[in-house]
Amino acid sequence: MLLESLFSAINPDTYQFLAQQKADGRRIILATASNERIAKAFVSAYPIFDDYIASNASENLKGRHKLHKIQAMTPEFSYMGNSIEDYVLFEHATESYLVAPTRAAKRKTFTKMLDQQEQSTILLLLKELLVYQWVKNLLILVPLFVGNAYTNMSLVLACVVGFFAFSLLASATYVLNDLVDLDEDRGHQRKKYRPIASGDLSIIDGVLTAVVLLFISAALALSISVEFSMVLLVYLALTLSYSLKLKHYFAMDVIILASLYTIRILPERR
Repeated sequence: MLLESLFSAINPDTYQFLAQQKADGRRIILATASNERIAKAFVSAYPIFDDYIASNASENLKGRHKLHKIQAMTPEFSYMGNSIEDYVLFEHATESYLVAPTRAAKRKTFTKMLDQQEQSTILLLLKELLVYQWVKNLLILVPLFVGNAYTNMSLVLACVVGFFAFSLLASATYVLNDLVDLDEDRGHQRKKYRPIASGDLSIIDGVLTAVVLLFISAALALSISVEFSMVLLVYLALTLSYSLKLKHYFAMDVIILASLYTIRILPERR
């Protein structure tokens, strides 16, 4: 394990942690940008260290220079640091520890946590929206080819917009369905892992997502035609009816599902 901050080593909790690591058979090396004279004196005062690497008259052991020095010693290492310059080492370390961080390091850590949370939320939303199901909405392109209208750029554009309108609406209904079936899904062997049922995505996030998707879908549909918007409205009504009641009846279940597929190939009128 490599330690950067001279001050961190004096911290009782940090020192106790390092002592436990040493007791487990790990080598503890001080890796500091301070002058090697200071590092040598520090290591002498704290026998917990097995060795040290530090700056000298010809080399400033900071940032990437320190990383290259460490990698020349060992391909795998754990690293404990406290400054923003240490993040370049954190990215390559098998284990990273931020101890007594500087103000800049705290800000960077907070920013990285927000970025990770944002990325995590996006991935959860993509999972909740069942984006892979959008492929079924390609059925909206069928009339385009059946009618030999695929050279009509106006109709092609309308179909592309219609595809996204249908897809966003479908994703909104998936979210609404998960909200309606929340209690039931939490006890389901497979569905309990869905983002909303598992609690990874909050109910409020689910509601807001559904509302936003419905508005965007409606705007896209209206940009094509009022008639196409009515088709999507019928799709929404059937889907909600299915989620709320009709899915519990076998015959109606089959009819509704067949209708939802058929609606996708109804040609829009301009």
